[in-house]
Amino acid sequence: MYLESLRGPYQAALKKAHVAGFAFSFSQSVIFFAYAGAFFFGAYMIKEGEMDFVDVFKVFSAIVFGAMALGQASAFAPDAAKAQASSEVIFPLLDTAPTIDAESDNGEKPHAETVTGTVTFRDCKFRYPTRPDVEVLQGLSLTVDPGQTLALVGTSGCGKSTTVALIERFYDVEAGSVLLDRYNVKNLNVPWLRSQIGIVSQEPILFDCSIRDNIAYGDNSRTPSMDEIIKAARNANIHEFISSLPDGYDTNVGDKGTQLSGGQKQRVAIARALLRNPRILLLDEATSALDTESEKIVQEALDKARAGRTCIVIAHRLSTIQNADKICVIKHGTDISWFDDHKNGTGALTTRLATDASQVQGAAGARLGSLVQNVANMGTAIVIAFIYGWQLTLVIFAFLPFIAIGGALEMKILQGVAGQNKEALEGAGKIANEGIENIRTVASLTKEEKIHQLYIENLRPPYVAALRKAHIAGFAFSFSQSVIFFAYAASFYFGAYMIKEGEMDFTAVFKVFSAIVFGAMALGQASAFAPDAAKAQASSEVIFPLLDTTPTIDAESENGEKPHEGPKLTVQPGQTLNWWGDQWMWKVNHSCTLERFYDVEAGSVPKPHQVIFPLLDTTPTIDAESENGEKPHESTVTSKVTFSDCKFRYPTRPDIEVLQGLTLTVQPGQTLALVGTSGCGKSTTVALIERFYDVEAGSVQLDRYNVKDLNVSWLRSQIGIVSQEPILFDCSIRDNIAYGDNSRTPSMDEIIKAARNANIHEFVSSLPDGYDTNVGDKGTQLSGGQKQRVAIARALLRNPRILLLDEATSALDTESEKIVQEALDKAREGRTCIVIAHRLSTIQNADKICVIKHGTVSEEGKHSDLMAKQGIYYKLNMAQKRQK
Repeated sequence: MYLESLRGPYQAALKKAHVAGFAFSFSQSVIFFAYAGAFFFGAYMIKEGEMDFVDVFKVFSAIVFGAMALGQASAFAPDAAKAQASSEVIFPLLDTAPTIDAESDNGEKPHAETVTGTVTFRDCKFRYPTRPDVEVLQGLSLTVDPGQTLALVGTSGCGKSTTVALIERFYDVEAGSVLLDRYNVKNLNVPWLRSQIGIVSQEPILFDCSIRDNIAYGDNSRTPSMDEIIKAARNANIHEFISSLPDGYDTNVGDKGTQLSGGQKQRVAIARALLRNPRILLLDEATSALDTESEKIVQEALDKARAGRTCIVIAHRLSTIQNADKICVIKHGTDISWFDDHKNGTGALTTRLATDASQVQGAAGARLGSLVQNVANMGTAIVIAFIYGWQLTLVIFAFLPFIAIGGALEMKILQGVAGQNKEALEGAGKIANEGIENIRTVASLTKEEKIHQLYIENLRPPYVAALRKAHIAGFAFSFSQSVIFFAYAASFYFGAYMIKEGEMDFTAVFKVFSAIVFGAMALGQASAFAPDAAKAQASSEVIFPLLDTTPTIDAESENGEKPHEGPKLTVQPGQTLNWWGDQWMWKVNHSCTLERFYDVEAGSVPKPHQVIFPLLDTTPTIDAESENGEKPHESTVTSKVTFSDCKFRYPTRPDIEVLQGLTLTVQPGQTLALVGTSGCGKSTTVALIERFYDVEAGSVQLDRYNVKDLNVSWLRSQIGIVSQEPILFDCSIRDNIAYGDNSRTPSMDEIIKAARNANIHEFVSSLPDGYDTNVGDKGTQLSGGQKQRVAIARALLRNPRILLLDEATSALDTESEKIVQEALDKAREGRTCIVIAHRLSTIQNADKICVIKHGTVSEEGKHSDLMAKQGIYYKLNMAQKRQK
């Protein structure tokens, strides 16, 4: 898909190269024809007595010096053209005023004492701008009185989460009105409105900073004290976990909170909302990712938090809303009775991709030809100059060290500044990307100004550096240019002396001078590449070591055993924990920089091969593209999975041992259920089976094979996975489901069958474009439950030998969950299945249940056996029954 998307730009680049090459050669030939014409006409004017030789020489010298300046400026013509083209797109966008302006001071700001918290929807109709043919709300009317708790219930996609979005004014209704007390929300100041609201969403968004800062973001009006932050964390049942971390509240959560489990992220988000002490509390499946024990405590905290304030709850687990003051069932948008490495963060990668790719293009193509031409011109000029007057040439060459010093000084300064700017701009890009991608969370927290200030702060160092660079580079450039003109003056003086002494005639002096001038023009044009060379050097020191890094688990390698398969099995798309998958953006981005390196003047980048090529040759430790590893024959594979005394810690958190000697076995065709509190190691177990990571000690085996000895891509082709947070691609529903089988092109009947089994077919068929509907970036055009069901359909299409279900039904409503659970029960037949679940009712029929505690198996057995033991599993089960 990526290569397909590059084909268009590649063809355009080829066309551009041909046109640019012709234009460049044409313009250069015109210049040299002009020189020849000037020589011819000058000789004619001297012959006719219209001009003397001195006048001709003055005119010619003036034209040549002007051409030199023009030659230096022309090197930046492609950049000027790109800047003009970009400005036509960027500036209109920058000047666009949003219809809902979160930074505006317009709108009413009622006094806090006058606000009671009544929320009213009056005959509201709404459709998303990206899906104008689908009316999500079809006349919704409901009221939530002050201090009342309203629960919204309904199937996935019925409009529950849309209702929350309208309260926060992420969108405006097409018809009808949304009121806060007597005020239409359209008339209220947007930042003020959002400051009255606390929200915890179904998919919690955390920022790439410390846990303390993430919680503190809950209150934008002041700097919360540490005691307040700890109190909020205690109320969300996350304090003990945070205290157990080596860095405590200063622990960085990673990009989007990747260093925390789903339940831990959710609890940090809940603490953030509780810190705000909001007047209106919106809970969109706020406890969906929590285990039974945590859910009970957090639910109690939320029940307390709801007291005295208006609260709207979206829930699929109806047991959590039984105490609500009012429950509204939404159907068809109406109310029928009463929703691994900090450095390789996105922003940084996106910034690198955007900037480095454009920089490479600026130094490639026509500039490479220009560089070759300039080097050839310089070499030829030197030869000609020595032939016609070696003494004069040596005098001029005496100035070359000073010219070189000026150029080297400029290069060194620009190189240092480029490296500093790169780091600073990556930080700014990371903040911008994080803010834009998580704009709903940013807007909910009214942190637009905070993100903006962080962005400005990250841009300030490169701005100051740019000013310093401009002054120093200007001095260095003027110094080198002045030396050139001093060299010309010296050549005139010494040339006149040589003519006077009879050592050279005027013709020879003119030839030497002309040769040196043309060589200087070439040198001037080549020097224009100095800034690009500096940027290439800065990029190369970061990029190429990463490009050549060999993953310990290489998913592209052909190495390893490949047991022969039974049914056709392929690689599951969306395996986002794959190390090499994370590095692919680096690979794409920095492949461009090598081109840029070869475009700069020889020697301008000091010893680049010592930095670049060792990195290019690095192989990922887990190489998904390698052909290495065994690929056992199908008749030998039974799909038995064994963990033997496994120990593991994440590379980014080496002080925390997640698995502390895990030992368990799943027999062929058996269903194993993993149960335990958030962060105990359940999802880690799944990641190790897929070889997203390797264990530090012990072994993970498929039948008799250690997974480390198996071919990575073959191993993953045997596995189907449905994760807790489903990942969809920005393409059609049909394509997302079809990605389940990468070995062929599935028929439409197979796709529909998989969709029916996942209970998504009827919804897809109701869309105007049906299976051709685009799901948006990361599936943003679908609700959480709809995304999950598409992911389940994708896994069922694969018909895998091993099925991994990580809270596969967590986002589904009761009706959908029942049907999908039946489909999954059928899908598990005849294959090895590992299920991670918080809802113990979904795993009671499992062949074996393992309770994980502190990275080891604490209890093991069937449901009835564990209930008879009255241990940890029994207590969890009884707690869930009491909640029901």
